[in-house]
Amino acid sequence: MLCGVCSVGWSNPWLPPAMNTAFMNVITAKVVDGGSSSDCHLLTMATLVRQTGGRVLELGHFFGDATLGLLLGVASRGGGLVRSVDTLPSSFVPPADLRSYWNFTNMETLAYLRSLEAGEMFDLVFVDDFHSSDHVAEELRLLTPHLHSNSLLLLHDLVAGTKPFY
Repeated sequence: MLCGVCSVGWSNPWLPPAMNTAFMNVITAKVVDGGSSSDCHLLTMATLVRQTGGRVLELGHFFGDATLGLLLGVASRGGGLVRSVDTLPSSFVPPADLRSYWNFTNMETLAYLRSLEAGEMFDLVFVDDFHSSDHVAEELRLLTPHLHSNSLLLLHDLVAGTKPFY
């Protein structure tokens, strides 16, 4: 398959052919139409989820750009769940074949993390919500009991040496 944006041949052996086509159509459309920075990470997100496990938590959902990559990774595993949490309502509608892998909670992320059951674990956590250093530090403190030794924690929009300090 040829990507219309970068003119590179691409096919993913762990995605069914229809999902390969859908994935490339989404990437091409989003990037050509001036999508967000998260659109460029779709394949990376899908691959990381594929490698780490199907229990995924996304803190900060916005338009669902990163969510799509996370969902593709869970679907490629044949099971799992992406839980997205944001203070803003979601207008994101996942493709029909990915809907069963997604749960959205309209809630402040710190309150959500405080509500998690003891022993509830995540394989991958993507933090991309409120970017103040105090907020992120509290999220990391609350997340710690829910991560195992092989969990992957991804922090978006962190720029060292800039203000505000994230």
